[in-house]
Amino acid sequence: MAPHNTVTVGGNVTYGLLHSGEFWYGSAPVPTVSGYNNAWDEHDERLLASAYAQDDVGLFDHTVHITPGVKFLDAYTISSDAIGIYYPIGGTVANNQHFVSPTLGINYAPLPGFSVYASWGRNIKFPNIGAYYSNIAETNAAGQYVVVPVSIKPEYVTDYELGTRYRHAGFLGSVDAYREYFTNTFVNVTNPTTALSTTTNGGRSRYQGIELTLEQHFGHILVGRWLGYANYSYNQAVFTSSFHSTYAGQVSAGQPLANVPKNMVNVGLGWRLGGIDARIGAKYVGPQYVNQQFAGSRGPQDPRLHGHQHRPVRYHPAPRGRRQKREARLEHRQCLQPPLCRGRHQQLRLLWEPLSVGVRGHAVFGVWECHADVLGGVEAGAQTGASWVGTTACHAIDIERRYAARHGPARGPYTKY
Repeated sequence: MAPHNTVTVGGNVTYGLLHSGEFWYGSAPVPTVSGYNNAWDEHDERLLASAYAQDDVGLFDHTVHITPGVKFLDAYTISSDAIGIYYPIGGTVANNQHFVSPTLGINYAPLPGFSVYASWGRNIKFPNIGAYYSNIAETNAAGQYVVVPVSIKPEYVTDYELGTRYRHAGFLGSVDAYREYFTNTFVNVTNPTTALSTTTNGGRSRYQGIELTLEQHFGHILVGRWLGYANYSYNQAVFTSSFHSTYAGQVSAGQPLANVPKNMVNVGLGWRLGGIDARIGAKYVGPQYVNQQFAGSRGPQDPRLHGHQHRPVRYHPAPRGRRQKREARLEHRQCLQPPLCRGRHQQLRLLWEPLSVGVRGHAVFGVWECHADVLGGVEAGAQTGASWVGTTACHAIDIERRYAARHGPARGPYTKY
C-alpha cells in the first residue's frame, strides 16, 4: 500500500541544416551562381535542446498512477538568404526561444486491462522557417529594402484530455476527448507585392474533439507477427479572439480555422520480423476549410474541399506523463518545405487527395532507427489524377524514446507485438 516512485530523467539535442535554392537559366546545364541566376539561395539552421524529469507515483498496489513532470525546451534558429530575384538584398536573421513545460497525468486501473485517465499540460511550438526568411528584403516606409528582426512569438498551448483504455488478449481499444487552448496562433500570409509568404501570430484559438482507436494483435502467422488497426477522430477548431489580418480584414471570434478536417479515418495492417517492420494503410480525410488567397484565415465564402492531411499539431501529455506531440502540421501540408511555397499561394490545392494509400518500412540498427515511406493519393472530380512521394530518414534513438520503448508508448499502431 506504500507509494512507489520511479523518477526518470533525460534529454535530447538535435541539430538541423537546410539548404534551399532555385536557379533559373535558359538551357542545361544550369549554373548555380548566387547573385546571378538564383530566385533564392537560402541556408537555415536550427538547434533544438531539451531536458526533462518525471516522477511516476504508484498508489494502492499500482492501481493509481500520478505522473508529474517538467521539461525545458530551447530552440536557436538562423536563416540566411543571398541576393537573388526574390531578394534585392541579402541578410541573416536569428533568434533564441525557450520554454518550461509542466505536465500532470492521473491513471486509474480498477480492473485488469481497463483504465481511465486524465491529463493536463502546457507546451510550446516554435515557429517554422517561414517565419524567418521573409524578414529579409522587406521594404520600409521609405521604400528601402531592409532586414527586419524576427518578432514572431511561439505558439503556447494548454491541453486537457480525458479518456479510457481497455486491453485484453491482443486487443486494445481506447476513446478520449481533448480540448486545447492556443495563444499566438500561427497564420500564414502572402504579400501580393513581393510574392513572399510568412508566418505571423493571429490571436487565440481552441481545438477540441474525440478520438477512437482499435487495435488487434494477431500474433505470429506464417512469417512474422501481424497487427491490424483502425482510428477515427472528430475535430473542431475555432478562433476564440478577434484580430485584424492585413489581407482578410477583421477575423472574428468563433470563425473556424483552416486546414482542420472534421472527420479522419485511418486503417492499416502491420507486420514485424525481428527488428524490421512494415505497414500498409489507407487514410480518409473529410471536408475542411481552406485559406483565402493571401490571408492566414479562411475565405469569406467558406470554401471547403477534401484532401489528405494530418490534423494540426496537438501537444499531448500522455496518460503516464510522457510528453508527446500529436501528428504534426508537417508531413502532409500543401508545401513540403516552406521555402518551396514562395511566389505562389499555398491554398491553391492540397497536395494529398481524398483517398491515399501508404507503405512504410522500418528498421533498427543498434542506436540508429531508419524508416522509408511511400505514399500515394488518388483524386477524382474536377481534376482526376494520382501522385506519389517517397521519403527516407535515419536518426539516433534518444533517451526518451528508449524509455518509451521499454515501458510501452501511450498509444499507436505498434504498442506491443
